[in-house]
Amino acid sequence: MSQNNPAWTLDGREIIFSDGSPSLWIGNSGALWRVAVARSGEPQPLAIAENTFELCVSRQGHRLVYSREVSDANIWRVEISGPQARPAIQERFIFSTQQETNPQISPDGKKIAFYSTRSGRGEIWTCDYDGSNPVQLT
Repeated sequence: MSQNNPAWTLDGREIIFSDGSPSLWIGNSGALWRVAVARSGEPQPLAIAENTFELCVSRQGHRLVYSREVSDANIWRVEISGPQARPAIQERFIFSTQQETNPQISPDGKKIAFYSTRSGRGEIWTCDYDGSNPVQLT
């Protein structure tokens, strides 16, 4: 676990931090944790929060603010014509609530290979040219 951006609690007994690597307890990066200062021990989960960073504990000690990064890369398509054609309409094509990137059209034009985290990990997928029938390869 990579610890980022430690913040002291008001009483000075604990430090709260953001996990900068995949969290073992929720499977996402940037969870919030707390650890006691006086003794060595395992950090305890504070909140299920994804992709957190830059946190601060209030002076009253009962509130915490933090930044959260949200990103969703998808694969889009556009029909291209000759140089005199009107501007084409972009269309979201291969998408989920996770990341889809690096599309490649197969040499025969019937399939698309792409990178996706839709399974919870970064994997290589293929689908038919119309976006149907996604299959995880790795």
